[in-house]
Amino acid sequence: MKREPVQESIECSDVLRFILDLNELDMQVYRYLAADAERADELAEKIGKDRSTIHRSLQKLIACGLCKRERRLLGGGGHYYIYAAIPPDIVKETIKSCIDDWYNKMNYALKDFNNEFFK
Repeated sequence: MKREPVQESIECSDVLRFILDLNELDMQVYRYLAADAERADELAEKIGKDRSTIHRSLQKLIACGLCKRERRLLGGGGHYYIYAAIPPDIVKETIKSCIDDWYNKMNYALKDFNNEFFK
C-alpha cells in the first residue's frame, strides 16, 4: 500500500482522487454532467477530447457510482445513451461512508498490532 502524505489543506478534489482514484478529466466530466445530462459525443466536443477518452472516463464514473447511463431509442430505429450525474449530495454521503468504512477497517487491523506484527 502506497503511503500518502497528509497535506495541510485537503480539498474535495484530493478526496475524490484518493478515495475513488479519479483524475482531472474524470472530475471535469462529472462537473459537466452535474450541470446537465449529456451524450458521450456531446461531452467530447465540449471538453475537447476524443469520444473514446470520454467514454472511458464515463465508464469509470459509472463504476464509482458518480453517474448513470440511460438508453434512449431513436424514432427510426437504433439507440443512444445519455449520461447523468448522481446528485452531489448523494455522492458526498457515499464518499463519507467509504471513508468511515476505511477508518473502521484500519482501526480493526491495528487492534492486534503487537501480536500480529511481532510474531
